[in-house]
Amino acid sequence: MIGPDSTAFYLIFFAQSLLLGGACIALFRFQRRFRELEDFWQSPTGAMLADDQSETVEEAPLMQIMTVGTEEALLEKLKLDQRVNDLQRRLNEVAKRQAEEKPLPSIEFERSLPIEHALRMAKNGASVDDLTRTCGLNIGEARLLQKLHGKVAA
Repeated sequence: MIGPDSTAFYLIFFAQSLLLGGACIALFRFQRRFRELEDFWQSPTGAMLADDQSETVEEAPLMQIMTVGTEEALLEKLKLDQRVNDLQRRLNEVAKRQAEEKPLPSIEFERSLPIEHALRMAKNGASVDDLTRTCGLNIGEARLLQKLHGKVAA
């Protein structure tokens, strides 16, 4: 027979079963998440991140951290770091050389020579066709030079 005491007992038993089931589910989820994090920190990416943050954490011996694939990844990272350092050193050397070298004035003179020649031709009365053919100007540039610097016909 089910009396008032037995009903309360079944309710408490049912509530505790639900709480126990919820705790088991939470425990299984926690274990799965812990395994995922453990796998990540044992992967090459996690090992490299751990190396970057090793200033704050006590350093464990290198052989304890390494797994089968981590050693190759670490060697590749060291090779890449060396190449980056070499490239940065070369880049700094090239930048220093370029800063020390002065541009030659003849290069600037050669660059400005065609426009100066076109100005002289326009002042001497050259036509738009002469300016485009001789100086390599387009028609708009030649017309502008002729209007600004050409002889005014009286």
